[in-house]
Amino acid sequence: MDSLELYIQVLRRCVDHKEASVAYIKQNYAIGYNKACRIMDWMAEQGYIELAKGKKNPSKVLLTMEQFNELYGDRNN
Repeated sequence: MDSLELYIQVLRRCVDHKEASVAYIKQNYAIGYNKACRIMDWMAEQGYIELAKGKKNPSKVLLTMEQFNELYGDRNN
């Protein structure tokens, strides 16, 4: 699986969960801290999440599932 596909899979799960965090990504995808941070940065740069103020709070997901499906298609994984 290429990096973009992983990023999109993580994004879909975060949209479904309605929040995003490095810990949540690491726990669900068995990836390291640095890669999880890069994914969070990508989601923030794309405007999909609003990064939390502080390390203990999850980030707010700004993208709805309908918007996700318009951008990336209906992915049920």
